[in-house]
Amino acid sequence: MSTERSASAYSAVHSRALKSVAVQFFVNGALFASFVPRLPEIRDRIEVSVSTIGVLLSLAGLSGLLGSAAVGHVIGRFGTRRVMLSASAVVSGCLAVVGLARSPALFVVGLMGMIAFDVLVDVAMNMQGSWLSALR
Repeated sequence: MSTERSASAYSAVHSRALKSVAVQFFVNGALFASFVPRLPEIRDRIEVSVSTIGVLLSLAGLSGLLGSAAVGHVIGRFGTRRVMLSASAVVSGCLAVVGLARSPALFVVGLMGMIAFDVLVDVAMNMQGSWLSALR
């Protein structure tokens, strides 16, 4: 009888964890989906050309490489849960900087932070999702 109870508790905990990871995937996608349609408006506000916004987006993308280099160490030190939650908060803050930017410099700094920390979120949530799927 105790085995049945522990098995159901075990699956309930993991079911909640899997739902939490699914919510994180949704939130992460929604964060990026919320600023991409506003790029023309942001471009006009920071007064840059279409080609310049392309260069700024490319520069910001390089920060993803830096995040990729650090992600293993960061997750190894703090764990996937802490990294996922704290990096998500940073990504949200950086999104506000990107959305409110009045200069190209502020835009690219905000976007660099957003992309670099999103790498941490992506790897942490994929690790959790893989681990939970393997337990099924």
